[in-house]
Amino acid sequence: MKTEVLPCCSTCLDVLGKYGGPVTLPCGHNGCLQCMASIQQRKAECPLCRRPFPASECQLVVNYELRQLLTLAAALGTIEHENGWQAVTANQAVPAHPSDLDEEGMEGPALVPTAPPMHLTLSGVLGGGGDLLSCEAPAWLPDSYAPSCGHCRAPFIAMRRMRHHCRLCGQIFCHRCSSQRLLLPPKFQTKQPERVCDTCASTLKPLQPFLAGTISEAVRPAVHDVTDASVLRSWVNNPFSTSLAADIYKATNIVRSWATVGSLRPEKAIPPAVLHGAAGFAILSVAKVGMGWSGAFGTGLVVARRADGSWSAPSSLSLWGLGWGIQFGGALQDLLLVLKTRSAVQAFCGSVHVGVGGSTGLAVGPLGRQADANLRASSAAASLCYSYSCSCGIYAGVSIEGSVVSVRNSVNTDFYGRPITARQLLLADDITPPAAAVPLFAALTDLLASPSLPPQTPPALERDPPPQSIYVEEELETEEAGATSDDDAQPAHGQQEPSQRQSQPSAAEPHAGFSYARSSFVDDDPDDISGMGLFDE
Repeated sequence: MKTEVLPCCSTCLDVLGKYGGPVTLPCGHNGCLQCMASIQQRKAECPLCRRPFPASECQLVVNYELRQLLTLAAALGTIEHENGWQAVTANQAVPAHPSDLDEEGMEGPALVPTAPPMHLTLSGVLGGGGDLLSCEAPAWLPDSYAPSCGHCRAPFIAMRRMRHHCRLCGQIFCHRCSSQRLLLPPKFQTKQPERVCDTCASTLKPLQPFLAGTISEAVRPAVHDVTDASVLRSWVNNPFSTSLAADIYKATNIVRSWATVGSLRPEKAIPPAVLHGAAGFAILSVAKVGMGWSGAFGTGLVVARRADGSWSAPSSLSLWGLGWGIQFGGALQDLLLVLKTRSAVQAFCGSVHVGVGGSTGLAVGPLGRQADANLRASSAAASLCYSYSCSCGIYAGVSIEGSVVSVRNSVNTDFYGRPITARQLLLADDITPPAAAVPLFAALTDLLASPSLPPQTPPALERDPPPQSIYVEEELETEEAGATSDDDAQPAHGQQEPSQRQSQPSAAEPHAGFSYARSSFVDDDPDDISGMGLFDE
């Protein structure tokens, strides 16, 4: 077999797969990846049968089986001898060096190794020397070599038009010509989207679905998965995390800490009635500093529970707050919000979540208490939730505060390797839960696996509150130890139904070191509580 009989691309009429590797269209015809990507951007039709293949329905990826067959066919050739036997040899040859000739001075071609080169750059790929997935990181062009942008030729100006290197080709461009961030081939050893120029972006975009499912941070197992005292990072939860992987570790540590709190006496863990039928959790770590005026900032995540009992992919959150009052000191707070209904989860799908209210708190060393009353509004939805907090530090005061909770879309993009919204992560069933969040899922499952919990009701069966309700959050201080619980009280008129006995969380369980928060609704009819959606059968 010779190279002249190898299949060719119907667009460039060169060897199939020379530019980016071979790709197979839905109609069955083949072509080069870069050629088909160029056709798809202009007019998404097969050049042979005119069958459409739009980008919304067809993601162009390299056909690796076909590429291996083409590589084998191009590297091997058969030579038939007079006696009928065949010899298989490489079909690429170069003139031999005189020092390589034998003693008799035979002249002839010497065979060239068919293995790919050790270092393949983007220029070699564009020249037909390999596919884009085998490309390696190039040497960056020095800043002094480029007085102007390599694309638009605009000169660089201090503070107005700065230099930026494209991570794929190593050339220098301005911000406008290199504003896109995409995942790079595996040999670049990066797991987050990096800055690339517009030309390289058009080459990388067809590979993004494949790269997001193979090298992104979401598909890699968690490296930091130990939350006991042997790891220094577990001692204090950092409220200034910059990645969703750090938020996942922090949330896992916060959830695991409730088991420690519940094992102390007279401490109690979160009441099982509150966890029953929970549709999701929002977990944040917040730092607060104030003297008259106060400021608060924190980061965290929100995760939802699906109808089949599995967990959704987490979404990153950030919290900003400002307060004024009689207050002094600083404290670190670990917040755990129990989202009772699907509407509560939808409230965290909006881009902005605003709250206004009052706060009073006291923290000395590792122990602290806090009470809040807040009115919150979101662009997506609002519903019932319960919040718990552990605080430590030196802080005392009474203040009026406002806070803003927002979705960190850039952090989600860096973690999942592609732009994705919080609504897709929390509510869509086609998003695979990331492998990096397995420790968090295990901690949440253990939290809900308490022997005293009633049978779990899928979140999809919980009734949401009436749409005209107003979301109000109020913090309630727990009663002292030894108070009589609702379960121990005798019914006034006959035997009470089990659902009625479990309809309210027990307020008799003390919670020293953290506060118990209840969120309620102000409705048009205060006597009608049928739409609260707490423990409906």
